[in-house]
Amino acid sequence: MAVSEWKKKIQSYLYGNVHNAITATVNVFSLIQFAMIEFLIQTNYNRTVFEVWIVVAITTNALFLLELVVHVGVFGTHWIFTQKKILLLEAVLQVMAIYADVKFTDGNYYTTLEAIKLCCIIYMFRSMRLLYLISEIRQFDLIFSTFLRFTMPFFTMCLSLYTVFYIFAQIGMACFGGIITTVSS
Repeated sequence: MAVSEWKKKIQSYLYGNVHNAITATVNVFSLIQFAMIEFLIQTNYNRTVFEVWIVVAITTNALFLLELVVHVGVFGTHWIFTQKKILLLEAVLQVMAIYADVKFTDGNYYTTLEAIKLCCIIYMFRSMRLLYLISEIRQFDLIFSTFLRFTMPFFTMCLSLYTVFYIFAQIGMACFGGIITTVSS
């Protein structure tokens, strides 16, 4: 089989429902791992639980790295910069994850805690990929588009109220500045 035929097969896989299901599963798995932080705190950072969490974190990061490498290898960097810009965020998150994995290997308690905090930030950003996958379902896309249609008028209204309150605050400071104090009678 020629290289282009393999690329086409992999591209069809990456665009298929199986890839979306696997990505969603890994994202949900990472969110469960994110929720496990509370369990780590309740166990008073038991070393065994810590080590299991670290191994799972490194494995999850490796799966995301594998997906990123496959995307770059199959589609190329030009496609990522023009079509799938979310992968640029994933590349930044992957660099942060590698940095966290290096901090895990240090063995120091405080650097491990810093690495766990960094992994929590990474998992929160990666969970946004679920929104992208869910938006492909028609009913959820309708909900998202309705929500997005209402956000701009809402932000405009909030900005208008902020402007009105700011103007009244400035007028109040100009008119009553220094007159009203705690010792005024």
